[in-house]
Amino acid sequence: MTTPRLILFAVLFYIFVDLSKSDETCLGSDRYKSFNKIGNNYYLIHHSNKINWFNARDTCKRMGADLATITDDNQLTLLSKHLMSLGYGKDDWFWIAGNDLGQEGNFYWVSNGERMTFAKWSQGQPDNDHNNKVEDCVHLWFREGQFKMNDWQCKNGKAYYICQAPQPKTVCIWG
Repeated sequence: MTTPRLILFAVLFYIFVDLSKSDETCLGSDRYKSFNKIGNNYYLIHHSNKINWFNARDTCKRMGADLATITDDNQLTLLSKHLMSLGYGKDDWFWIAGNDLGQEGNFYWVSNGERMTFAKWSQGQPDNDHNNKVEDCVHLWFREGQFKMNDWQCKNGKAYYICQAPQPKTVCIWG
């Protein structure tokens, strides 16, 4: 074997061995996160940086998940209680999968394409920024003693986000 090929082989072998050590790819106390079961669903509540709705969805998709789809009051109540138990309050907003990007006023879940048949809007919502037609994505915010839904600007709005996985997952988040 020639020297360049031997070097290439050694480098590729090192990369393969290094990447196969999954325990070493998520070092650091803040880099290793797990989806947690809340009720019957698995969620990852991401709170290290605020991003727009599109980036939040992309991040969830890269983890094999999607933005959270909340289909009933029990699910929202459990998630709300969990968020409050972690100390989140009125200044903490979290993107979820709802939006009316396709047709104004008709909210759907981007995660499954189904119409939102359950919504627990905070008082006066959705208001589309007082009918300025600029708020198309749904987030949770703390109002009236619990987390409720609000419409907000998808692209310009910045919030934390909640990913939902169909089964438990462990992922690495590089931030």
